[in-house]
Amino acid sequence: MEAEYAAKRFGVEVRQDYISKDTVSKYRGQYGVISMFSVLEHVPDPNHILSDVSAIQGEGDTLVIEVPHFPSISTMSQMTFPDFVNRMMHPPLHLFLFSLRSLEGMLKRHGYKINAAWLFGQDFYEMISTLGLFAPAMNQSKLLSALSPMMSELQAVIDNHNLSDEVLVVAERI
Repeated sequence: MEAEYAAKRFGVEVRQDYISKDTVSKYRGQYGVISMFSVLEHVPDPNHILSDVSAIQGEGDTLVIEVPHFPSISTMSQMTFPDFVNRMMHPPLHLFLFSLRSLEGMLKRHGYKINAAWLFGQDFYEMISTLGLFAPAMNQSKLLSALSPMMSELQAVIDNHNLSDEVLVVAERI
């Protein structure tokens, strides 16, 4: 659905396919931009897939990656309340979480440099939701009523302190 929309709206070709040793030679040099949203945290060997992607791309090509970020307020909330894990630290669904530094090192190993990074998330909402599960009185409280209108602003504070639960990077093949 997204690929069709991109083709109609922006006139770009979007290919939805698996990258593997079998497809590397087929795609080598064909795609200036490869995006992987919510991919690396689900595969047993992120380095393997990055190796295949780097074999497809040439110098100056772009790789866009979005992955769960650690440390984050969400992961701290889930470590504090391990019986109420619902998103980030959820094996076997998420096998990995990434710090910006670990992601940078992994990308460097495969011939990329990060040109831009954006940390964002739903940490404040998740923390409040977890507190509501842990302490049901929270759900009908004046505290929740007072905080709810400020969720976006409070999340922005978390984002500005690099404690967001998601990171998106734009990297260049060098």
